[in-house]
Amino acid sequence: MVFVLFGWGSVVYNKQALLAAKSILAKSDSARILVFASHPELFVDEKIKVIPITKFDLTNWRGPLDYIHRPKIYILKKTLLNIDENEPICYLDSDMYCYDMPKEFNVPIDNILMFNYEGRISDSFHPQLHNFLAANRELLDKNGHSDLFPNLQMYNAGLIHMPPSSWRMKALEEVLDLTDFLCIHLPQQMT
Repeated sequence: MVFVLFGWGSVVYNKQALLAAKSILAKSDSARILVFASHPELFVDEKIKVIPITKFDLTNWRGPLDYIHRPKIYILKKTLLNIDENEPICYLDSDMYCYDMPKEFNVPIDNILMFNYEGRISDSFHPQLHNFLAANRELLDKNGHSDLFPNLQMYNAGLIHMPPSSWRMKALEEVLDLTDFLCIHLPQQMT
């Protein structure tokens, strides 16, 4: 499994990613770790592969609407270009710490695992998003997102596991398309 971390911005976030990487290495000498970092000089361990990122990269990855979570999608896409297609990926937010190594995730090959299910979008859970989806079914249909309502569920994406599969890049393209669609049509704090 390839663990992917994202250290960007201030040195503090890069140090968080370093601590997360060290917590993985403390539990497994064989763990493969890939870190996208804006301060690559902090990652001097030869067991950690660092891909330097620049402010220009982040600006491009955040897109025209400057969406803060959009870079995760690009990092996962770039990871796929840097690993064997038969390797599973486990993305961790930089503020994650491993007390123990995750066991192999029992995830069907056509699914992605995110660690914290928060709930189904409804009139009581993220009502603004629910109301938008309910009122804009025609817009959703026209843009290929008719399956969002009433089935959209919210997950915290601090951990994302993607099993080996040929569909991963296509899935990430669809997630990027959906993210951009929602950012255009919804207040940013709702996506």
